[in-house]
Amino acid sequence: KAPDGRGAPITSYRLRYAVHPDMANAKEVRGTGADCEFAVPGLEPHNSYFFQVLAMNKVGSSEWSLPSRPVAVMQEPPNKMGAPMLVKKTSTSMSLNFVAPSDCGTHDGKLIQSFTLVWAQGKDCLERLAKAIQKEDDTVCVNRHAMPEGTEVTDLLPGLRCAFQVYAVNEFGESEASDVAQFCTDPAAPEKPEQPSIVEG
Repeated sequence: KAPDGRGAPITSYRLRYAVHPDMANAKEVRGTGADCEFAVPGLEPHNSYFFQVLAMNKVGSSEWSLPSRPVAVMQEPPNKMGAPMLVKKTSTSMSLNFVAPSDCGTHDGKLIQSFTLVWAQGKDCLERLAKAIQKEDDTVCVNRHAMPEGTEVTDLLPGLRCAFQVYAVNEFGESEASDVAQFCTDPAAPEKPEQPSIVEG
């Protein structure tokens, strides 16, 4: 709530937080401006935080407010990720990357423990992938140690469609699976023919 400006309008606020109510070693949030609501990145689970605010006008600054009641970060699974992106492909492999989601109040995703890439290939790949995400199909391929900067998928068949989804995991659970990405492997030269047979006549 905005305080009384005492004859001059409020021009901006400063916000800081700490893990102790005495505000020792408090960290200040930058760029709060004149709004009365601020997003605070960089908070972590298993901690409670206390907040203080001061107001500024053209005359000067107020004193810091009393500390807020303790507030803990919501402990939830990661946010839904964007679909995987194709980096390169051959007739039997694909290289994919993806972007880590913002995670439970931290905008760098540093609380994420792992990424899981799930894929299927063939005419029914979308149906199989949808069932796999619902834990109803175990015929798809799974990499539980996928890397955002690049994950190689090998042993694919030439000239067929592949469907991919990725999700993130933290200590509170799994994110919703990403939207599906679809790519086709490159075609390849024909297989070696069988030995010719001799037809008499």
